[in-house]
This record gives sequence, C-alpha cells and structure tokens, in this order.
Amino acid sequence: PGGSPPDSPAAVKRLLDATYCEADDRRKLHLETALQRRLLGGWNQLASAARGLGAPPLLQPSFAARSDEWLAEADAEAPPFL
Repeated sequence: PGGSPPDSPAAVKRLLDATYCEADDRRKLHLETALQRRLLGGWNQLASAARGLGAPPLLQPSFAARSDEWLAEADAEAPPFL
C-alpha cells in the first residue's frame, strides 16, 4: 500500500478555498469541524491510522477511492459554509 488518503487533501483544499479570505473565525472553525466529521471514522482514516501506528505492510488496508462528495461538482454545489 502506498500514497496518502485521497479524501484528506480534498478536504484541506475545500477548507482553504472556502476560508482563504474569510475573516470570521467562528465560520472557519464550523467548516473545519464539519469536514473533520466527514473524514474521521471512515475507511481511509482507519488505513492511515494502521500505517501511522506501524502496522506491517501486509496488515495495512489499502485506501478506498476518493468519495464523490469531494469532486469539483460537489464543491460547486456545496453550501457556502460547507
């Protein structure tokens, strides 16, 4: 197994795009919380944890494909705070 979890970079990009010029810290934290809730506890988070904890490569699960919710179309349709 190799690479990085495919959903994490997409979530970071969405957070950066949505908050780059945002002055409201509450809104930024709300968005970050919502994105983290989507990521935590999923298959890719489990795969990352196994790798980070030093599981042997044979026991490391592969990352799942990026979820459709992270596609550019989903970004365009996402509410302004998500």
